[in-house]
Amino acid sequence: MMKLIRKNYIILGLLVGFVASLSSCVSEVSNIEPISVSIAAKIPGHDISFSTPPTVKLTNYSEGFEKTATANSDGTLTMDGLIPGIYSISVSGRLNAQEGLTVFGSEEPYLIKGNLKDVRILPGQVAQPLGVELDGARAVNILFKEIYYCGSKTPAGGVYFRDQFYEIYNNGAETFYLDSLCLSNVSPASGTPYSWPADPTNPTADPNKDYVYGLQVWMIPGTGKDHPLLPGQSIVIAQMAADHRSTPTLNPNSPVNLGSADYETYIKRADGLSIDYPAPNMTPAYLKTQMNQWLTSVFGPAMVIFKLDHKFDDSYEALPIGKTTAGFRAYRIPKKYVLDAVDCVPDPSKYNQKRIPAVLDAGFMSLSGTYIGKSIARKVLGTNSDGHIVLKDTNNSSDDFEIENTPVIRRYLK
Repeated sequence: MMKLIRKNYIILGLLVGFVASLSSCVSEVSNIEPISVSIAAKIPGHDISFSTPPTVKLTNYSEGFEKTATANSDGTLTMDGLIPGIYSISVSGRLNAQEGLTVFGSEEPYLIKGNLKDVRILPGQVAQPLGVELDGARAVNILFKEIYYCGSKTPAGGVYFRDQFYEIYNNGAETFYLDSLCLSNVSPASGTPYSWPADPTNPTADPNKDYVYGLQVWMIPGTGKDHPLLPGQSIVIAQMAADHRSTPTLNPNSPVNLGSADYETYIKRADGLSIDYPAPNMTPAYLKTQMNQWLTSVFGPAMVIFKLDHKFDDSYEALPIGKTTAGFRAYRIPKKYVLDAVDCVPDPSKYNQKRIPAVLDAGFMSLSGTYIGKSIARKVLGTNSDGHIVLKDTNNSSDDFEIENTPVIRRYLK
């Protein structure tokens, strides 16, 4: 009997201790004071007054907490009311043509970006102000409008990825010629980004910020002005330009009919089983890896469209630092040639898997699933005086895109 009573006292004591400890924790949490952080966003080597002050966004992904504010004209601000945690900081803005001339030597508008990852914002542990270096990319009007990459399920429960497509839109007021326009997925296909060696032709450039690295590059053929893209129009590039829903050998559960695609990324298989559908074929400008069809990552690709002023050759190849196998080779693309970029990751917690420099895409998108038949599409801002839709473009995919439950080619267009 005494043993039983003693045991009950011990259990009661443990419970009291646990409750006291829990109460202490609750008290500590409730007593946490909001934190204020000062931020200074600058373009290195330039002390300008922004005609349009940049926007600053702090995101704590683990807590689902986000706060956005507009900086002062000198790029500084103090952000109040933050909860303790680890943050990603992104800054985005725009320079007018005169500011672009002053900073970058080219009289045209620029989108400016900068970010910091894994910033620990804790009481008494923040070195202030937090400095964010900004860089700029030309504000161009040729954009990714919709990307469908995750694939779909077959009636038997299998996986299907041949219905991927990429839609490109003319968001401007002038005709754009598609000749030599390139589409590429960026290295690595998925996972942790690599570190890259210096460019021997431009050793002062930062190899990890001033370039993207194309895994496979497809080009629209033409001599210069063979393929005009008018304002308010788009083109659809399909992995396989077929009606995937009604073709018995494909996937009746696919959400898309790509039979009207403008181009396809056709690869002739050695076994003769590939089908060349009627859409014009893209030119494989850089396709070193042997494959039976082009497949971008269903987990979340990083995609770019660009135009070069030089021909493709092996002198622009690069191997990631620490990699020696030829299969890791990629094509070095300077950021100045990139017209648009979209970074996608498997889920928001994998934001450190971003492969595209912040100046080209300060954010990312995620479908948080594979083979679920969803796409990402750019948001609509409105229509211009000619009646063409105007799509949102801030070089921040997190803000510019939204998830669509059903992919639709030429969405919104007449």
